[in-house]
Amino acid sequence: MSIYTVAPAHDVAADLMAWAEISAAELEERVNLGASLASAEWQALSGDFAARADRFYTISTTYLYHLLPCNASTAVLRAKLDGFDPGIVAELTPGRHVLDFGAGLGTFCVLAHERGCLATYYDLPGPHADFAAWRFVYRHLPIPVIRGAPHSLTLSKRYDVVFSDAVMEHLADPLYWAGELADRVAPGGCFICLIDPSGPADETPMHARVHLPDIFDRLYIHGLTPQRWLYHHSIWRRPL
Repeated sequence: MSIYTVAPAHDVAADLMAWAEISAAELEERVNLGASLASAEWQALSGDFAARADRFYTISTTYLYHLLPCNASTAVLRAKLDGFDPGIVAELTPGRHVLDFGAGLGTFCVLAHERGCLATYYDLPGPHADFAAWRFVYRHLPIPVIRGAPHSLTLSKRYDVVFSDAVMEHLADPLYWAGELADRVAPGGCFICLIDPSGPADETPMHARVHLPDIFDRLYIHGLTPQRWLYHHSIWRRPL
């Protein structure tokens, strides 16, 4: 496992230090212990997977630090996405309406905004969403924040781009959410879906095992067709 170190270009890390009122050394310690601390928080909760998931993200004070290394700046996030498929960021063209579902620290929303898109942040309430909302105000970014419900998608609008990065494996009913997100894709728009199907591990007990063919079948049933399909990361389009 790599050790995270704050770099001068990591503006999300700088903002997280300001929001949490901690030093760079304290941030690095929290990030490098983030996975194990978040795992311990999850294990301390009672109930089945769904009951734990309902509560964990709204109360965890450590999970947002676990999210930081891949989201430390828009450049860091873009490098990760381009490593999967440069076609992902290429979908972020000026004027498009973008929904980031399970938006975490909000870095993808900022990347979409920097590329001229109209981005919307959507996630469960919790410290991660509190930080993202604070950061958008702090940086004067016109990105609306929607703190959603755990069992239903409180949206009626359709979007040109719906983006979901490593979210499905955190959901108790990913098939329901796949259908709901597919229905929010506007004609000619796309759903960008990145999933870790590997299931739970010692430091990620909050991951469920996702059967990707079932997810893909659900997206197809809801009117999307695969444009770029590389198993755990794919781009699906709704015909005009």
